Amino acid sequence: MKWLFGLLLPVILLIGCSSQSGQKEPAEEVSGEMNEQQAELAVNPVQTDQQIEFQMSLKNKSESPIDFTFSSGQKFELTVHDQHHKELYRYSKDKMFTQAFQTVTLMPNETYDFSDVWKNVPGPGTYTVTVTFLGKSDQIGKRLAEQKMAELMNHPLVAEFRSSHPELDERSLRMNMNKLYQYVKEAGHCSQCPGLEQCPNDFHGHYTRLSAEEVNGQAFIYDRKVPCQKWLAHERQQSIHNRVR
Repeated sequence: MKWLFGLLLPVILLIGCSSQSGQKEPAEEVSGEMNEQQAELAVNPVQTDQQIEFQMSLKNKSESPIDFTFSSGQKFELTVHDQHHKELYRYSKDKMFTQAFQTVTLMPNETYDFSDVWKNVPGPGTYTVTVTFLGKSDQIGKRLAEQKMAELMNHPLVAEFRSSHPELDERSLRMNMNKLYQYVKEAGHCSQCPGLEQCPNDFHGHYTRLSAEEVNGQAFIYDRKVPCQKWLAHERQQSIHNRVR
Protein backbone atom coordinates (compact mmCIF):
# COMPACT_ATOMS: atom_id res chain seq x y z
CA MET A 1 0.00 0.00 0.00
CA LYS A 2 1.26 3.46 -0.87
CA TRP A 3 1.65 5.97 1.93
CA LEU A 4 0.50 9.50 1.19
CA PHE A 5 3.32 11.76 2.22
CA GLY A 6 0.90 14.48 3.27
CA LEU A 7 3.25 16.84 5.03
CA LEU A 8 0.97 19.61 6.24
CA LEU A 9 2.74 22.82 7.09
CA PRO A 10 0.42 25.59 8.27
CA VAL A 11 2.19 28.95 8.21
CA ILE A 12 0.43 31.83 9.94
CA LEU A 13 1.39 35.09 8.26
CA LEU A 14 1.17 38.37 10.13
CA ILE A 15 1.37 40.91 7.33
CA GLY A 16 1.84 44.58 8.03
CA CYS A 17 2.84 47.57 5.94
CA SER A 18 5.70 47.24 3.48
CA SER A 19 9.19 48.09 4.63
CA GLN A 20 11.12 50.95 3.07
CA SER A 21 13.02 48.56 0.83
CA GLY A 22 9.74 47.33 -0.62
CA GLN A 23 10.60 43.74 0.29
CA LYS A 24 10.32 41.85 3.50
CA GLU A 25 9.55 38.49 4.99
CA PRO A 26 6.18 38.49 6.74
CA ALA A 27 6.22 37.57 10.40
CA GLU A 28 5.28 33.91 10.54
CA GLU A 29 4.35 31.23 13.02
CA VAL A 30 5.01 27.75 11.72
CA SER A 31 3.11 24.84 13.21
CA GLY A 32 1.92 21.36 12.27
CA GLU A 33 3.67 18.20 11.08
CA MET A 34 6.50 19.35 8.87
CA ASN A 35 9.23 16.95 9.98
CA GLU A 36 8.73 13.20 9.59
CA GLN A 37 12.43 12.52 10.39
CA GLN A 38 12.88 10.94 6.97
CA ALA A 39 12.01 14.12 5.08
CA GLU A 40 11.51 17.74 6.04
CA LEU A 41 9.28 20.32 4.41
CA ALA A 42 10.24 23.98 4.73
CA VAL A 43 8.41 27.12 3.60
CA ASN A 44 9.89 30.59 3.34
CA PRO A 45 7.35 33.36 2.53
CA VAL A 46 8.80 36.52 0.96
CA GLN A 47 6.61 39.60 0.44
CA THR A 48 7.14 42.08 -2.39
CA ASP A 49 4.64 44.89 -2.96
CA GLN A 50 1.16 43.25 -3.00
CA GLN A 51 2.23 39.66 -3.49
CA ILE A 52 3.95 36.91 -1.53
CA GLU A 53 6.27 34.32 -2.98
CA PHE A 54 6.37 31.01 -1.14
CA GLN A 55 9.77 29.39 -1.52
CA MET A 56 9.32 25.75 -0.53
CA SER A 57 11.66 22.80 -0.29
CA LEU A 58 11.56 19.14 0.67
CA LYS A 59 14.78 17.62 1.99
CA ASN A 60 15.63 13.94 2.28
CA LYS A 61 17.09 13.66 5.77
CA SER A 62 17.53 9.90 5.65
CA GLU A 63 20.59 7.91 4.62
CA SER A 64 18.83 6.25 1.67
CA PRO A 65 17.20 7.48 -1.57
CA ILE A 66 13.46 8.16 -1.37
CA ASP A 67 11.12 7.83 -4.36
CA PHE A 68 8.02 10.02 -4.43
CA THR A 69 5.24 9.08 -6.84
CA PHE A 70 2.64 11.58 -8.05
CA SER A 71 -0.65 10.65 -9.75
CA SER A 72 -0.54 13.85 -11.81
CA GLY A 73 1.68 16.80 -12.61
CA GLN A 74 0.61 18.50 -9.38
CA LYS A 75 3.36 18.17 -6.80
CA PHE A 76 1.82 20.18 -3.96
CA GLU A 77 -1.22 22.09 -2.79
CA LEU A 78 -1.14 25.50 -1.14
CA THR A 79 -4.12 27.31 0.33
CA VAL A 80 -4.55 30.65 2.10
CA HIS A 81 -7.35 31.40 4.56
CA ASP A 82 -8.18 34.58 6.46
CA GLN A 83 -9.04 34.88 10.14
CA HIS A 84 -12.62 33.89 9.40
CA HIS A 85 -11.48 30.65 7.71
CA LYS A 86 -12.50 31.96 4.30
CA GLU A 87 -10.35 30.57 1.50
CA LEU A 88 -8.64 33.42 -0.35
CA TYR A 89 -6.28 31.46 -2.57
CA ARG A 90 -5.70 27.90 -3.79
CA TYR A 91 -2.71 26.99 -5.92
CA SER A 92 -4.52 24.35 -8.00
CA LYS A 93 -7.60 26.45 -8.76
CA ASP A 94 -8.17 26.94 -12.52
CA LYS A 95 -4.97 24.99 -13.31
CA MET A 96 -4.63 21.95 -15.57
CA PHE A 97 -2.15 19.24 -14.60
CA THR A 98 -0.75 16.38 -16.63
CA GLN A 99 -2.77 13.24 -15.83
CA ALA A 100 0.14 10.83 -15.73
CA PHE A 101 2.14 9.18 -12.97
CA GLN A 102 5.46 10.84 -12.26
CA THR A 103 8.32 9.97 -9.93
CA VAL A 104 10.83 12.18 -8.16
CA THR A 105 13.82 10.58 -6.45
CA LEU A 106 15.64 12.41 -3.67
CA MET A 107 19.11 11.21 -2.76
CA PRO A 108 20.31 11.51 0.86
CA ASN A 109 20.49 15.21 1.86
CA GLU A 110 19.15 16.24 -1.55
CA THR A 111 16.52 18.99 -1.67
CA TYR A 112 13.57 19.36 -4.03
CA ASP A 113 12.68 23.05 -4.46
CA PHE A 114 9.35 24.46 -5.64
CA SER A 115 7.55 27.76 -5.32
CA ASP A 116 4.29 29.63 -5.80
CA VAL A 117 3.19 33.26 -5.79
CA TRP A 118 0.07 34.61 -4.13
CA LYS A 119 -0.79 37.79 -5.98
CA ASN A 120 -3.09 40.62 -4.95
CA VAL A 121 -2.72 40.15 -1.20
CA PRO A 122 -5.69 41.97 0.39
CA GLY A 123 -3.56 43.94 2.84
CA PRO A 124 -2.39 43.84 6.45
CA GLY A 125 -3.86 40.96 8.41
CA THR A 126 -3.36 37.43 9.65
CA TYR A 127 -3.51 34.62 7.11
CA THR A 128 -3.12 30.87 7.48
CA VAL A 129 -1.19 29.17 4.69
CA THR A 130 -1.31 25.38 4.44
CA VAL A 131 1.20 23.55 2.23
CA THR A 132 0.72 19.86 1.42
CA PHE A 133 3.33 17.84 -0.47
CA LEU A 134 1.40 15.29 -2.54
CA GLY A 135 4.05 12.63 -3.17
CA LYS A 136 3.53 9.01 -2.14
CA SER A 137 6.42 6.98 -0.81
CA ASP A 138 6.66 3.28 0.00
CA GLN A 139 10.02 3.74 1.73
CA ILE A 140 8.82 6.39 4.17
CA GLY A 141 5.69 4.42 5.00
CA LYS A 142 7.73 1.32 5.79
CA ARG A 143 10.33 3.22 7.78
CA LEU A 144 7.70 5.02 9.81
CA ALA A 145 5.90 1.74 10.47
CA GLU A 146 9.16 0.17 11.63
CA GLN A 147 9.92 3.21 13.78
CA LYS A 148 6.45 3.16 15.38
CA MET A 149 6.77 -0.57 15.99
CA ALA A 150 10.15 -0.12 17.66
CA GLU A 151 8.77 2.67 19.84
CA LEU A 152 5.85 0.48 20.88
CA MET A 153 8.07 -2.53 21.64
CA ASN A 154 10.34 -0.35 23.80
CA HIS A 155 7.47 1.23 25.71
CA PRO A 156 7.83 0.50 29.46
CA LEU A 157 4.37 -1.12 29.66
CA VAL A 158 5.07 -3.43 26.74
CA ALA A 159 8.53 -4.24 28.08
CA GLU A 160 7.00 -5.13 31.45
CA PHE A 161 4.35 -7.31 29.77
CA ARG A 162 7.01 -9.12 27.73
CA SER A 163 9.09 -9.66 30.85
CA SER A 164 6.11 -11.23 32.59
CA HIS A 165 5.44 -13.51 29.61
CA PRO A 166 8.77 -14.81 28.24
CA GLU A 167 6.85 -17.33 26.13
CA LEU A 168 5.91 -14.49 23.76
CA ASP A 169 8.20 -14.45 20.75
CA GLU A 170 8.66 -11.69 18.16
CA ARG A 171 6.12 -13.26 15.82
CA SER A 172 3.41 -13.38 18.48
CA LEU A 173 4.02 -9.76 19.37
CA ARG A 174 3.93 -8.56 15.77
CA MET A 175 0.66 -10.41 15.18
CA ASN A 176 -0.89 -8.54 18.10
CA MET A 177 0.42 -5.04 17.50
CA ASN A 178 -3.11 -3.60 17.55
CA LYS A 179 -3.76 -5.03 21.03
CA LEU A 180 -0.44 -3.74 22.34
CA TYR A 181 -1.12 -0.30 20.86
CA GLN A 182 -4.61 -0.17 22.40
CA TYR A 183 -3.18 -1.27 25.75
CA VAL A 184 -0.55 1.48 25.77
CA LYS A 185 -2.89 4.17 24.44
CA GLU A 186 -5.60 3.57 27.02
CA ALA A 187 -3.08 3.29 29.86
CA GLY A 188 -1.80 6.71 28.80
CA HIS A 189 -5.33 8.10 28.87
CA CYS A 190 -5.92 6.68 32.34
CA SER A 191 -2.66 8.11 33.68
CA GLN A 192 -3.99 11.56 32.77
CA CYS A 193 -7.65 10.82 33.43
CA PRO A 194 -9.86 13.81 32.51
CA GLY A 195 -12.75 12.39 34.51
CA LEU A 196 -15.38 9.78 33.79
CA GLU A 197 -17.59 12.08 31.73
CA GLN A 198 -14.74 12.88 29.34
CA CYS A 199 -13.18 9.41 29.22
CA PRO A 200 -11.44 9.11 25.82
CA ASN A 201 -11.15 5.31 25.87
CA ASP A 202 -13.10 3.31 23.32
CA PHE A 203 -15.22 1.62 26.00
CA HIS A 204 -16.34 4.38 28.36
CA GLY A 205 -14.96 3.95 31.88
CA HIS A 206 -12.95 0.87 30.94
CA TYR A 207 -9.36 0.16 29.98
CA THR A 208 -7.59 -2.69 28.20
CA ARG A 209 -5.92 -5.44 30.19
CA LEU A 210 -3.69 -7.99 28.47
CA SER A 211 -2.97 -11.60 29.30
CA ALA A 212 -1.01 -14.33 27.55
CA GLU A 213 -1.49 -18.06 27.29
CA GLU A 214 0.43 -20.81 25.56
CA VAL A 215 -1.66 -23.34 23.60
CA ASN A 216 -0.05 -26.28 21.86
CA GLY A 217 3.31 -24.64 22.00
CA GLN A 218 2.10 -21.33 20.57
CA ALA A 219 1.68 -18.16 22.64
CA PHE A 220 -1.49 -16.09 22.31
CA ILE A 221 -2.29 -12.60 23.62
CA TYR A 222 -5.79 -11.90 24.89
CA ASP A 223 -7.32 -8.55 25.69
CA ARG A 224 -10.36 -7.64 27.73
CA LYS A 225 -12.00 -4.46 28.92
CA VAL A 226 -11.76 -3.81 32.66
CA PRO A 227 -13.83 -1.18 34.53
CA CYS A 228 -11.78 1.55 36.16
CA GLN A 229 -12.21 2.70 39.76
CA LYS A 230 -14.17 5.77 38.71
CA TRP A 231 -16.61 3.62 36.75
CA LEU A 232 -17.03 1.23 39.69
CA ALA A 233 -17.70 4.19 42.01
CA HIS A 234 -20.22 5.53 39.50
CA GLU A 235 -21.97 2.14 39.41
CA ARG A 236 -22.15 2.04 43.21
CA GLN A 237 -23.65 5.52 43.31
CA GLN A 238 -26.21 4.54 40.70
CA SER A 239 -27.11 1.43 42.66
CA ILE A 240 -27.59 3.44 45.87
CA HIS A 241 -29.64 6.06 44.02
CA ASN A 242 -31.91 3.38 42.54
CA ARG A 243 -32.50 1.78 45.94
CA VAL A 244 -33.34 5.13 47.56
CA ARG A 245 -35.96 5.84 44.93
